Amino acid sequence: MLISKRAISIFLISNRLLSTSAIRMSSSTFPTAPLASVPSLDTTWYLNPPSPLPSPTSTQPPFPSPFAVNSLSCGPGTHAPPSPTGLSSYLTSLSIKSTDPIQLYQSPKGLALYRSYYLLKHVFNHSGSISILQTPYTTSHSETSYTPYTTTGTPLTIPDTWGPLVSKTYVKKNLESDDHVILDARPYLRFTAEQKETREGCTSGHIKGSKSLPFPQLCADDLTALKSISECQEIFESKGVDFSSDQKIILTCGSGVTACYLAVALERCGIEQDRIAVYDGSWSEWGTSGEEAVTGPE
Repeated sequence: MLISKRAISIFLISNRLLSTSAIRMSSSTFPTAPLASVPSLDTTWYLNPPSPLPSPTSTQPPFPSPFAVNSLSCGPGTHAPPSPTGLSSYLTSLSIKSTDPIQLYQSPKGLALYRSYYLLKHVFNHSGSISILQTPYTTSHSETSYTPYTTTGTPLTIPDTWGPLVSKTYVKKNLESDDHVILDARPYLRFTAEQKETREGCTSGHIKGSKSLPFPQLCADDLTALKSISECQEIFESKGVDFSSDQKIILTCGSGVTACYLAVALERCGIEQDRIAVYDGSWSEWGTSGEEAVTGPE
């Protein structure tokens, strides 16, 4: 019996979608309430801290410890992650082993919850389970995340090849590639350059060929919980993400933090992790290194 090319194509696409659906992140990764016996890391960080700061919530996650992206950064004015040794030492100081389960949380309107998950799970390969609490909490540890940028230790070396984090060199080499799409998580007015960048020496605009997808479009109002899988998938598809292909997706933002909202939302929608990468230097690197900055809409 002869099988038409159309039938084969439909079969392959359907099979791909079934496979994608099967690897979606477990719902247990996104609980609404903390588990009583699992160490909790407060990932709260604000680009512009609210005034006054939130008061501690009446319900508290167990065994809370700070996990501040600023105190862990290894570059002034950036969020360059530390070396594996540096992160391991930090977790050891919190009595957390590489095989321990962890639950992450943040205060309302915090920004680093998904960055923390992405680094721990996909960059440093923490082997214990990691859950992302979808309900915001504020504890006494949250204030440690409001500190200014610091420089500590040796930053992680990011190769010029495809991986969970990609370099500026990799992004430049693939700007014209048909099998890559670049999504920018910054506010739309920063993308178009109608709102100027506040970082000193940083030009305004966006990377050529990139598409604007401000991360709050994927979130509830508290910037903690993600919208439903179907809602997120529809948003991604409107920006050119092809769920049935091997297309690579590069995510960027201001300094590599909020791009991780997009990264985790994509993975939750069923995109294989090896198709997702965060441009870690993001606009804080691109906009200060003399690269072309495109202004106006996409």
